[in-house]
Amino acid sequence: TLYCLPEHADCNFSYFDECSFQVCRINGATFDGARLDGCEFHTARLDHVTFFAATLSYTHFHDSGLNWVSFQKARLKSCNTIDCTLQNVGFMNATLDGCSYDRVTAENSRCLHTARITQGGATEQECAENRTTILQALCSQQEHTPKRAPEKRRGR
Repeated sequence: TLYCLPEHADCNFSYFDECSFQVCRINGATFDGARLDGCEFHTARLDHVTFFAATLSYTHFHDSGLNWVSFQKARLKSCNTIDCTLQNVGFMNATLDGCSYDRVTAENSRCLHTARITQGGATEQECAENRTTILQALCSQQEHTPKRAPEKRRGR
């Protein structure tokens, strides 16, 4: 169990197996290329944290705050985020496989349209439903509804 990390901790390419980050303030830490298996962030505050190209499997966020966190190119497998506040969380080219977001308050989720949302072993319809549920949890209806291109005016 970890109760704190130093400011700007360099956890790049580290391996965390069944670690618990309890009541922990994590500010400016980098987990780039790291692997987190069966970990838990409980009542944690993550601020300006990156998980670039990291692999998170069965890692859960409970009753936590994520502010300016980046999951760019990260692979998340069966991760649950429950009772959390997410502000300015980035998902550029991330893979969310079988993940869930329940009772979350999200504001300004970034690049979610580039994320690959899947559900291994599920039917195409189940994947579509999971994607819709995630999009509803993480962004406003306006953000994930495809926008119609403006009609071209034809000149005479």
